[in-house]
Amino acid sequence: MKKIWFLALLMAACTSPRDPQAPQDVKVVTRDTVFASRIDSLEWVLTAGTEMERKNALFDLSLYYSPFNKALSAQYAHDLLRFALQTKDRKSEGHAYYCLASGCFYENRHDSALFYRYKALEIYEELKIDRLIVMTKLNIARSLASLFKLDESLKILHECLDYYTENNRPYEKANTIQAIGELYADMAMLDLAIDYYSQALSAYEALESNEIVERDRGLCYTNIGNFYFQIFEFEKAIEYRSKSLEIFRRINDVRLICYALKGRGNAYASLNRFDEAERDLNELLELAETTDNPSTRREALMAKCFFYYTKKDYKQGLESVIQAYAIADTTAKREMNLIHFHLTLLSAYAGTPDETVKYLNEFDNSTKVVFNEEWSSRLTEMETKYETEKKEREIEKQKSVIAQQNRQRLLLAGGVAICVVILALLWYMLRLRNRRNLALTERNDALTERNDVLSEMNTTKDKFFNIISHDLKNPASALHDNLRLLVNNVRRWDADMLSDFSNELLHAAEGQVELLNSLLNWARLQTGRMTCTPVAFDFAARLRTDISLVRKLAEQKGITLDCQMPDDVLVTGDSNMLVTVVRNLLTNAVKFTAQGGAVTLSITPDSSDTAILNSQFSILNSLNYTVSVSDTGTGMTPEQIENLFRLDKPQTHRGTVGEEGSGLGLIVCKEMLNMHDSVLHIESHEGKGSRFWFSV
Repeated sequence: MKKIWFLALLMAACTSPRDPQAPQDVKVVTRDTVFASRIDSLEWVLTAGTEMERKNALFDLSLYYSPFNKALSAQYAHDLLRFALQTKDRKSEGHAYYCLASGCFYENRHDSALFYRYKALEIYEELKIDRLIVMTKLNIARSLASLFKLDESLKILHECLDYYTENNRPYEKANTIQAIGELYADMAMLDLAIDYYSQALSAYEALESNEIVERDRGLCYTNIGNFYFQIFEFEKAIEYRSKSLEIFRRINDVRLICYALKGRGNAYASLNRFDEAERDLNELLELAETTDNPSTRREALMAKCFFYYTKKDYKQGLESVIQAYAIADTTAKREMNLIHFHLTLLSAYAGTPDETVKYLNEFDNSTKVVFNEEWSSRLTEMETKYETEKKEREIEKQKSVIAQQNRQRLLLAGGVAICVVILALLWYMLRLRNRRNLALTERNDALTERNDVLSEMNTTKDKFFNIISHDLKNPASALHDNLRLLVNNVRRWDADMLSDFSNELLHAAEGQVELLNSLLNWARLQTGRMTCTPVAFDFAARLRTDISLVRKLAEQKGITLDCQMPDDVLVTGDSNMLVTVVRNLLTNAVKFTAQGGAVTLSITPDSSDTAILNSQFSILNSLNYTVSVSDTGTGMTPEQIENLFRLDKPQTHRGTVGEEGSGLGLIVCKEMLNMHDSVLHIESHEGKGSRFWFSV
């Protein structure tokens, strides 16, 4: 039983790679030497080609770089998206979303990949392009499978299979059949899985041979070998894994060669054919050492550990696990838990009780960590569900109260009617009726005035909660999901991918901090807890630290920040508020300015260089200054400017590199300036930039 448990743990790591497909009406890009030789020409097309040629070049370059240069791939995809939006080319816009999804898929950001694929599907359905619709659905199915939504994925895959069958698309049909087999294998429905694998293999063998078809056929052999390994028919597992290894050697794919050698070596070891197993695993270790991927070397050492365990050479097996432990990623909790288990098991068999106790304690601690993480995630889901149900109950309660009030109004109306009839018949009670009517009128007026105030307060509250739920809760949930994704996949990612993913998480967290500060400032303004304390201060000196921070942000985006102001700017006002206003305006300008653009801060004295007597702030012999922030960014339409300070229509737009914002910062700036008897002026032209200025 211990041997079967050990085998089950190893087989849990055996998953077949799945690659997304590209739109078939645009030239499909594969990473080979022929395409690599075209990179320079594609770059030249971006500067000298026609509009459509430039769009196709951006698409090709984004797909080419997506597996191994995520940042460059995302840059080309965003360029294509901006180009498509400027030219109102919906089809190219869909292709841009496809490219963004492809990059997210390769980064294991499956939630983001699914979002972009649904965006692409929406456009393709609008344009009624059947082939692209089906292709996008197939990719959506792959993303759903990666998120363990297997039933939804299976339904979509069968829809795609029907389409490819009806339209005689044999290669796409073979890929879809194999994807269905993989799903059934994930669902532990092994009989259906092997049936679909066999159908896919027959379909590949009927196709004209090329490198892509051969690779997919090799993966199909691998899947069949995995199936026989799972049901302990090791001879057949060796047969099919040998076929896949032969294909992978022929196309010279090192990653897949390692994968096949590991699988066949484990099957040989399971049959006690140790010489053949050792030959495969030694070759696997040699190939793994030629790569820069610690995960590949770690998997090779764990395969060697299984070999020694099966051979009952527990000391050598323990040494292999210790070597794997030395290069393990300590942040990958599940992987560390599995390694601790192997260390405990093999040290016990090797007869080292002290080490066994040590490794057993480490295994127990790592098991608790994994258990706590799982239950923490479940508790979060339960809390979310509870909050949702609580809000639904509150809504139902409010509806019940409103219905009860309506019934009371009807009863009151009936009572008033009866009183009118009675008072008409009883003349001598006329004065009493008039007096009562007057009292009722005064009461109704008071209630109406109170209801108006309450209605306005509720409207403000609802708008505030709407901003929180839309711009704070959703990104926070997405950040939580991405962190969980990072924890689950960190052992499979290299250092560059971890660095890129961590930077994205940092940018997302910074955006949420900025939104939270804006929300808190707005709330303090609305509740009167933020007071304006005017004093005389040097505005230029107070701004220098913030300008330095914004300048670093601008340099990261390749934007020029120019500051034009006197050395000394003596003004009267609340220094914190005024600095906050300028910092928000500069940050917004950088956010909506593309690479190569410019942002300018200008502080100039007004033309009337005289003393100012203000009802709220008065200092003799001081100057009025005009503070202006201008940029060469995306600009705004007249409609956007009109709605800019309307809280019921929050202006949530992404920056030029995807930065998120709520639009609340400008509202806070406007209210702060109102407390200084100043007005925020706006001048903007779409595609040319914007200018914000005020006097102080």
